[in-house]
Amino acid sequence: MSEELAFGRYQLVMEMARGGMATLYLARLQELAQFEKLLVIKKVHDHLAKEEAFINMFMDEARITALINHTNVASVFDMGEEKGANYLAMEYVHGHNLLEILRSSTRLKGVLTWPLAARIIAEAAAGLHAAHELKSTDGTRLHVVHRDVSPSNILVSYGGQVKVVDFGIALAAQRMTTTTTGTLKGKAAYMSPEQVSNGLVTHQSDIFSLGIVLFESVTGRRLFKGNSAASSVKRVCEAQVPRPRILNPDLPVELEQIILKALASDPADRFATASAFEQALEQVLSSVGMPMGRAQLAGLMDHLFHDLRKVKDKHIRAALEGVTPGAPKKGVAMGSCQTSSSTTVMHLNSAVKSRYRRRHLVPWLARGAGILVVTVMLGFVVLGRGQSSGVRKTRGVAGASMGQPSIMTKPADRFARDATVPVPLVPSKPGAMVAQVTVKVTVLPRKASVVTTFQHVHYRGNTFRMVVPRKRSPEKITIRAPGYRSVSVLFTPTADFERTVTLRRLYRRHRPPMPSATADWVMGIR
Repeated sequence: MSEELAFGRYQLVMEMARGGMATLYLARLQELAQFEKLLVIKKVHDHLAKEEAFINMFMDEARITALINHTNVASVFDMGEEKGANYLAMEYVHGHNLLEILRSSTRLKGVLTWPLAARIIAEAAAGLHAAHELKSTDGTRLHVVHRDVSPSNILVSYGGQVKVVDFGIALAAQRMTTTTTGTLKGKAAYMSPEQVSNGLVTHQSDIFSLGIVLFESVTGRRLFKGNSAASSVKRVCEAQVPRPRILNPDLPVELEQIILKALASDPADRFATASAFEQALEQVLSSVGMPMGRAQLAGLMDHLFHDLRKVKDKHIRAALEGVTPGAPKKGVAMGSCQTSSSTTVMHLNSAVKSRYRRRHLVPWLARGAGILVVTVMLGFVVLGRGQSSGVRKTRGVAGASMGQPSIMTKPADRFARDATVPVPLVPSKPGAMVAQVTVKVTVLPRKASVVTTFQHVHYRGNTFRMVVPRKRSPEKITIRAPGYRSVSVLFTPTADFERTVTLRRLYRRHRPPMPSATADWVMGIR
């Protein structure tokens, strides 16, 4: 084996991520080449290895993190120094972090329901409580505070397990920052008011940060994110929290009260412990009357990342089977979460994502471009014939001839990179998410240019599919097409709903020709 791949008793398989403080490698035990239990090596950068104060804090906090033994906290197996570099051997979580889940679920509106989001936050709160209550071997409470609770530090595996990560680096970074430079570093949009003002930071600061994550998960909107770090700090200090049910009316009142309590500006008004936060969420989830656990989270992950997981697994297998002498290959990385200097989330790196886009998106883009060109040419032909023969066309839905209508929200308030384009959903697998139902409406005739409106969002196409939360209040789907009578479909999403709708044409009887284009618009004809 190449010495560059050997790192003590570990074999470095591929580079996973590179942050400001450490580099992550996918690794396995060197002496067990066929051992498929993967782990993560987090190696401190060489320039920080010379900082004795930082290394002392890093190793001190690593020893504390290794004492945390909880199912919702990523475990630390080993730590030490090898070839002059300090490292941690950590648990490998095969999945995605909450930030990518939020972004994917924004593009696929309706997949991440509030019960699923509450389940993730409840599991994270349980992991935080285990850290907050950690004691040394002599029974002394260690007062561990994460100080960097954010979506990128909450992982969800493909099997539905929730893990909180980055206790050690987060604490070491905070202590180093306050003792050397006196400035704040980290994600200002997820800090507590006392944290941004250099006040006393306790475990209730983590509760405030987790409340921010819960607010953003159930509303789909950023809470304190500004155009700059300074503006985010200002918003955190003001702690002006809108009522979540204004942004998402489907939220129960009890959940709104929990969110507002966790986001109280005064630490004394928040939950006393992270466990109390968790228990409050458990009570709301029990009121739903439907199971919401690991199986449902696994169904969510499969729904969001089914194809991406296949590419990811293939890339990891290739790296495990094709290790050759030389430096570790670059492979699975943080992807869109590179702002976190020490996250252990395992995502595809830019090379894998580019390969995925080339294989799956480029052919569709090429087909779409060809269809667009043909459509424009046919449009000019039809328009020329209509003008020459005096044929009038019925005015259709507003915006139907101008492409896909957009949602009137600011892209910065959404997690998706392109949140203004609504995307129709595909139905979930049967039984994957009990708290959701599939709605499918097929519109005939096929030649009609159908625009379906659901919850103030417009979708094109003759087949409308949507995954919606199960509830007892009725919903309405409006179907419009130029030259046809509009139809409204009412349904109650208590079970899967499917219907075929046949549109009726509009007939204009005994109407004399209009004398001018202005009259055409007055009569609603163009």
